[in-house]
Amino acid sequence: MKFESINRKYTEMVNEYIGRGYYINAGTMSGSQGEIAHIDLTDGKDIIRILMEGFNDYERGIEGIRITAGKCTEDTKPNGSRDIGCGIWNHRLEVIETAEFFLVGEVRGNKEYYGTYDEAVAARDKRYQRYENRPCDTKKVELPEAAKEIALRWVKKNLTFKRIGLASIDAVYSVTTLNRFDGKQRRSYVVSVKGKQYQLK
Repeated sequence: MKFESINRKYTEMVNEYIGRGYYINAGTMSGSQGEIAHIDLTDGKDIIRILMEGFNDYERGIEGIRITAGKCTEDTKPNGSRDIGCGIWNHRLEVIETAEFFLVGEVRGNKEYYGTYDEAVAARDKRYQRYENRPCDTKKVELPEAAKEIALRWVKKNLTFKRIGLASIDAVYSVTTLNRFDGKQRRSYVVSVKGKQYQLK
């Protein structure tokens, strides 16, 4: 589904509460906590915030958009004006219901497609497989002896080796790596000291 469908779901949830007799509580709606959208409704007693925000589960490698209807737990009275400092914290809402839409893919033109959790996981696994299948070419070339003198100065300055000589520098390498994402090559330099390797920065 496209983001249009999420807009429609958001509208349906708002209309559901309006159908129950809720109306807009404008005094608490100023400001933003980084969400995509929010609207506050009241029945004259309670305040319900209907919130749309993005989420990112870095551990599982999936992301999406969540719509939450939650009851205000702050000591905030309905029908107050903005001038008296009314406010609602999103993370303190007493959650009533949620709807989640998982990002499945993106195409050019900033168009995103959403689906179920299982569809997002399948798309994630496919992306990982494509990543693994991309060529990764790393070339390591040993530099001439003169490079050891330069590397020795870096080692003395940046590592704990203070009393070492040129003989402790096993080799210095130029490492060229092909980036799997953009196809560009990156070059770095590595020094081998007493059998251990360190990247020069």
